[in-house]
This record gives sequence, C-alpha cells and structure tokens, in this order.
Amino acid sequence: VTISISTTIPKIINSNQRFVIAANPKFSSNLQDAELSISFEWIVSANGIPLSLLPDQLLSSPYSPTLIIKPNVLESTDRYSFDLVTRVNNDKRKRSVAATPEFSTSTGTGLIPINDPPLPGIFEIVPSSGIALQTDFILLCSNWRDEHQPLKYSFGYIQTGSATLTYTTRNELRNSVTVKLPRGDPTQNY
Repeated sequence: VTISISTTIPKIINSNQRFVIAANPKFSSNLQDAELSISFEWIVSANGIPLSLLPDQLLSSPYSPTLIIKPNVLESTDRYSFDLVTRVNNDKRKRSVAATPEFSTSTGTGLIPINDPPLPGIFEIVPSSGIALQTDFILLCSNWRDEHQPLKYSFGYIQTGSATLTYTTRNELRNSVTVKLPRGDPTQNY
C-alpha cells in the first residue's frame, strides 16, 4: 500500500495572520476499492518540542487534511515543523483477530520561521482634529522597518462603542492615505 502526501509550504509565516497548511493525500490504486477508514492527525512542534494546540487556537480540526491556526498563536521566536500522520484501517481486516488492522505513514513539512512584526515607526494624523465628512485627514506611517520588504500598510478606524474595524485601505504599498472620516455615533457623544 502506498500513500503519498504533498503540501504547499509557505516560506515564512506572519504571526498576526491565520496560518493554513493543506495536504493532498494520494492513495495507490489498490486502496481505492478497499473498505478503508482513513484518519489524519497534524503534529505541530516548536523548536523540536511537540505542541498541544487547543481548540480555541484553531479554525479547523487537527484531524483533517487541512490545518488552520488562528492569528497570534504562533510565536515569532519559534521555528515550527508540521507533520501529518495518516492512518489507514482496513475495515475487513479489523474483524479478524489475526490480521494487522492498521498501517500508517507520515510526512514532515520542514521548518517554517515566523515573521516578526515591523519595528515601530511613527503614525501621524494631519490635521489632528477636523469635521467629519468634510476634513481631509492624512494618515501617515513613516520610519517602520522590517527585513522583509516591501512593507504593506492597512489603514482603518473603529467607531466609538464598536469593536468592528473598518478599513479605508488594506495591504497597499502606500504608507499614507487621505480620507474623510464618517460621522460618529450620536448615542456615544460622537
């Protein structure tokens, strides 16, 4: 029985973004028609030490061919390896005490470094006050540094009393944007 597993591995992970790794298992033709149950399990290690990822850290099950880890779970100080263990059980053989019911294979995906956030620079809003829907505000980031170039910038705002971030621009190369901000919430005294 042959099982091959291929994955697409990113060169680097940004810790503030969700991380997705997907495996594409391919089984030999003699497995296609057999009565099998197939299970998957991701083993994640940091600096060679296996981790126990908790359900609230994941956006998928660790028992599926695709593993999705929430943002800000992976630490920039660690190097991670991801192994997918695949177990194939022949359901017919399971009924026989003498038969070996399980065989498995695993693949290592290698070490993936975590990208540190850029080093802080300066964020400015010019002018520092104005009138909603009338004043042009310039949002400017300067002197931010990172070894991975080019930097991309996202600008947005959160209304008072809300937890929702509204983007004016996302992942752009421009380090400044000119915007008119919306009216505030009158129930929150603007």
